[in-house]
Amino acid sequence: MADKRMAGTYEITQALHISEHEIVFGIDENSTDSKYMCGYCIQNDLFASYEDCVGGNDYVEIVKLFAERVQEQAGFNLCTTP
Repeated sequence: MADKRMAGTYEITQALHISEHEIVFGIDENSTDSKYMCGYCIQNDLFASYEDCVGGNDYVEIVKLFAERVQEQAGFNLCTTP
């Protein structure tokens, strides 16, 4: 069984590395004020740094932020119309 990847009290359940950034989504099952988290992770051989993290209890809101950050890093916007 693999060790859980953690960012503080959040278990990282989704991570996507695009371009120079890794976008992460985490869950803290014990939190009452910020159960879900989305942020950027920068890693090297010694440590991982989590930046621009946003937390909240609204799952849909945080997943939407994760998707927006993925779109931004991929260099396109799926929501535009011709």
